[in-house]
Amino acid sequence: MDINELDKNLRRLALVSAFAWLNHESQDGGVVSPAHNNPYLAIENISSEKIIPKDTINQAYTQRAIAIVLFAKMAQRLGYKVGIGLDNNEHWEPQWRNVLYVEIPEGQFSWHFHPNDFHLIENFPLFNGEWDGKFNGRNIELVKSI
Repeated sequence: MDINELDKNLRRLALVSAFAWLNHESQDGGVVSPAHNNPYLAIENISSEKIIPKDTINQAYTQRAIAIVLFAKMAQRLGYKVGIGLDNNEHWEPQWRNVLYVEIPEGQFSWHFHPNDFHLIENFPLFNGEWDGKFNGRNIELVKSI
């Protein structure tokens, strides 16, 4: 294996590690991710007695956004297609229609971004394509198979 191939494999490993971290489970066993048709934090397997302050939710989204951007930048540096687009789904609230797309060999991944975090993705090019209709960003089995 030559040094260029080794470098590409190490970068790919970092990319996969970053993506796996995006889909980690919270300490209480619940998976923290936004529901696809609801732009609010969905926490599964959490007791209904817990109250989650709005600031905590906003911080979670910003941390999620930062991790996603790092994943996207690594994918872009490896030569994969990355870009931003606008979701025209009328069921989404207008402020949640900004989408970052990442296409790697295993499939297309996309995430909605709130305007508070748009500054993190505004320098990516416009996405030249369409959403593939899959929710790969939440497919834990797919992530584990990469």
